[in-house]
Amino acid sequence: MPMSTENLPKCPACQEDMTYPDGENYVCAQCGHEWPIAGIAEEADAGLIVKDAKETQIYSPLMTT
Repeated sequence: MPMSTENLPKCPACQEDMTYPDGENYVCAQCGHEWPIAGIAEEADAGLIVKDAKETQIYSPLMTT
Protein backbone atom coordinates (compact mmCIF):
# COMPACT_ATOMS: atom_id res chain seq x y z
CA MET A 1 0.00 0.00 0.00
CA PRO A 2 1.52 3.39 -0.98
CA MET A 3 2.32 5.90 1.76
CA SER A 4 0.45 9.19 1.67
CA THR A 5 2.60 12.22 0.92
CA GLU A 6 0.62 14.12 3.57
CA ASN A 7 2.52 12.25 6.30
CA LEU A 8 5.98 12.76 4.83
CA PRO A 9 8.20 15.58 6.10
CA LYS A 10 9.56 18.37 3.94
CA CYS A 11 13.22 18.19 3.04
CA PRO A 12 15.32 19.96 5.69
CA ALA A 13 17.81 21.05 3.02
CA CYS A 14 15.54 22.63 0.38
CA GLN A 15 12.08 22.63 2.07
CA GLU A 16 10.44 20.86 -0.88
CA ASP A 17 7.71 18.32 -0.14
CA MET A 18 8.87 15.82 -2.78
CA THR A 19 10.22 13.28 -0.26
CA TYR A 20 9.89 9.52 0.00
CA PRO A 21 11.06 6.80 2.38
CA ASP A 22 13.92 4.57 1.21
CA GLY A 23 14.94 1.92 3.73
CA GLU A 24 15.85 3.71 6.97
CA ASN A 25 16.09 7.15 5.34
CA TYR A 26 13.89 9.80 3.78
CA VAL A 27 15.11 11.03 0.39
CA CYS A 28 14.29 14.30 -1.34
CA ALA A 29 13.51 13.78 -5.01
CA GLN A 30 14.26 17.45 -5.69
CA CYS A 31 17.78 17.87 -4.26
CA GLY A 32 18.78 14.29 -3.35
CA HIS A 33 19.29 15.03 0.36
CA GLU A 34 18.91 11.97 2.63
CA TRP A 35 18.24 11.91 6.38
CA PRO A 36 17.31 9.19 8.86
CA ILE A 37 13.63 8.49 9.51
CA ALA A 38 14.43 7.87 13.21
CA GLY A 39 15.80 11.42 13.51
CA ILE A 40 12.36 12.91 12.90
CA ALA A 41 10.94 11.68 16.21
CA GLU A 42 14.04 12.79 18.10
CA GLU A 43 13.87 16.27 16.58
CA ALA A 44 10.17 16.56 17.40
CA ASP A 45 10.85 15.73 21.04
CA ALA A 46 13.79 18.14 21.27
CA GLY A 47 11.57 21.18 21.86
CA LEU A 48 8.91 19.39 23.92
CA ILE A 49 8.06 21.04 27.23
CA VAL A 50 5.28 19.55 29.35
CA LYS A 51 3.53 21.60 32.02
CA ASP A 52 0.88 20.67 34.55
CA ALA A 53 -2.41 22.52 35.09
CA LYS A 54 -0.64 25.19 37.18
CA GLU A 55 1.94 25.86 34.45
CA THR A 56 4.71 24.10 36.39
CA GLN A 57 7.17 22.53 33.98
CA ILE A 58 7.20 18.78 34.57
CA TYR A 59 9.22 17.60 31.57
CA SER A 60 11.72 18.89 29.05
CA PRO A 61 14.39 16.93 27.16
CA LEU A 62 16.91 19.35 28.67
CA MET A 63 15.96 18.44 32.26
CA THR A 64 18.37 16.25 34.18
CA THR A 65 17.24 13.56 36.57
